[in-house]
Amino acid sequence: MPVGLLLVAAQVAYRASMLRGSWFQFDDVVFLTRVNGQPLSADLLLEGYGGHFMPAGFLLTWLFGHTGSLDHTPHAVTLVVMQGLASLGMLVLLRSLFGSRWAILVPLTVYLTCALSVPAFIWWAAGMNQLPLQVALGWGLAAHVQYLRTRRLRWLLASAAVMLVCLTFYEKVLLVYGVIAIVTVAYFTTGTARDRALQVWQRHRLALGAHVVCGVAYLGAYLVYAFNFADEGAAGYPVVRLGGNLFGRLAVPGIFGGPISWEVLTGPFQVVDPDPLLVFVSWMALLGLVGHLHGCRLRSLRAWSIPLWFATGDLLLLGSARATALGTIVGLEARYVTEVGMAAALALGLATLELRGAVESAEPRDERPVLLGPEYVVGATVVVAVLGLLSSQHYATHWRDTNQTEEFFANAARTLGSSDEPTPLVNVSVPKYIMWGYEYPRNTTRYVLRSYASRMTFPQLRLDSIFVVDDAGVVRPIVVQPLSRAVAPTGTCTYRATADRATVVPMQQPAEGIDWWVRMSYRTERDTTAAITAGETTHHTELPAGLHNVYFHVGNSFDEVEVALESTDSDPVCVYEMDAGIVAPLEPLS
Repeated sequence: MPVGLLLVAAQVAYRASMLRGSWFQFDDVVFLTRVNGQPLSADLLLEGYGGHFMPAGFLLTWLFGHTGSLDHTPHAVTLVVMQGLASLGMLVLLRSLFGSRWAILVPLTVYLTCALSVPAFIWWAAGMNQLPLQVALGWGLAAHVQYLRTRRLRWLLASAAVMLVCLTFYEKVLLVYGVIAIVTVAYFTTGTARDRALQVWQRHRLALGAHVVCGVAYLGAYLVYAFNFADEGAAGYPVVRLGGNLFGRLAVPGIFGGPISWEVLTGPFQVVDPDPLLVFVSWMALLGLVGHLHGCRLRSLRAWSIPLWFATGDLLLLGSARATALGTIVGLEARYVTEVGMAAALALGLATLELRGAVESAEPRDERPVLLGPEYVVGATVVVAVLGLLSSQHYATHWRDTNQTEEFFANAARTLGSSDEPTPLVNVSVPKYIMWGYEYPRNTTRYVLRSYASRMTFPQLRLDSIFVVDDAGVVRPIVVQPLSRAVAPTGTCTYRATADRATVVPMQQPAEGIDWWVRMSYRTERDTTAAITAGETTHHTELPAGLHNVYFHVGNSFDEVEVALESTDSDPVCVYEMDAGIVAPLEPLS
């Protein structure tokens, strides 16, 4: 239908405009750090991440980023293409189920304007998971229904292929098998539960076997490579509060154009924050719609099992994994439920329109005519669409205007040295808005800024000056914030190393741990060489004449530092101060 294609094209163009000014955020940086400079390998593709198994996603990230490129364009183009496939798949599914008729534009519009899918679409790390889930629901279900109608093997193979390809992006695509089962049993069989099971076996056991084999095989791979969530604490988790957020404030207002307003968590990330009035009106609208359709359409209630299936699956998955670590606020995070808008639109179609070729389908009750005329349906659809677009715009605007990550990389690129004169840096963790510490050591400067590898060095000892990348990405000189010190009395040479005798500098308190930096202040009259030993760490270095600071790294615990001169004709070296502690950037003078 040309109008349907026009709506899809308009939505894809609008979504593409959201990506203008967008850049990598958080998990994106993790993925880029994993692939940067790495050869393509099975280990890289099959590595799990946060409970996700997504070899195809890592393959795309490797293709775009293994050379160290920080160009967001290919990622953005891929997201737009995926959105186009998902939206076109929804149109194909609706036409396949109900035929080419004006009525399918209502559920299509609800899906195309739903803001629940925006937070995932606009973010590479989430979009490459969530968009294939929508592709699978559209194209995979459409091919499966064609198989149910025709019993032709090519449709079954097409459905299985779509599902398998999409599963390589996201394990939650497994939930689409549940929708396939619901549609098969609820609409292409009849009778009692036993009768329906028997009909599935007699008529569709080939499809049953194919989907079960594919699903079980994938699930086995997922358990081997990606499953890493323990169930401790999940049973006692406040599921009611989580469900109240997920169903009450997120899903239901979302399918009616909400949330309109969003609450900022940190940086560009936002959760839904609907007005209580919108929540109330949305729930009344849902209950009224379901009740009205049940009163005037036979077999309409079963359609709502599809969004309920997804929402329940989301609740169980969040309750057993993300919520145990992050709290009930994850129930307000739209990127975990992007498929609910598509499922609700599909349910609306199944509850109101006849499913072509089905054994059972929604049909009018003769005694209860439809109360709502076309003008009311069009008006309600326009209202929901406008609210959805408004909600989408609010989210996208804040996402684009709050881009700390891009600024961090831009500052680093601006202030780092050149390939000819690289900047000597201390390898520290990047700020948490770039990457969390559980990715250590990938969350350190050496890995995160690997795209600028030729412009950085990471010496373990440096005379007078060494630098650090601060939380804004700016290169600054370091200061050692002392946790343990040794200071000679003013004007004395208490700690004196000579050619025939080393000096031992005792620290005021033991330095316990494995990652210390030390600033040693010394003076000597002539250039010399020395061995500086702290615990099991020894550095051999030149000590130029004059008053200088030496910065060096110690990778173990120690309670004293020994300075031994290695030249037999050296002048004495006086050590005045020894600060051991953590590295911080030197703040500029105001």
